[in-house]
Amino acid sequence: MLPLIYSVVIASALAVPPDAQGIVDAALADAAKQSTAQARVLEVERVRWGNASLGCPQKGMAYTEAVVPGWRIVIDAGGRTIEYHSSLKGPPHMCPPERVRRPLPPDLRT
Repeated sequence: MLPLIYSVVIASALAVPPDAQGIVDAALADAAKQSTAQARVLEVERVRWGNASLGCPQKGMAYTEAVVPGWRIVIDAGGRTIEYHSSLKGPPHMCPPERVRRPLPPDLRT
């Protein structure tokens, strides 16, 4: 049996913030496992999530209500758009489209 090889491509026009690179790489690796097509980053956005669900609540779950700084990463994998959410340091989690919630507006005081 031949080993699986995942193709990961980062869009060259997109500048990934250095402190997000590890999380973006993990999201790309996950996206590559879900598609035989090349995965590429469309968006990386530093955000503020309104609670511990990180903008991807699961039905029946309760979440701590606190502002959580994090990342929103959008990846294209063969024409399929996949959105990942994370805290600033935590692993990225794929968020199905029906569960995606918008992050809080930017804090203009910082």
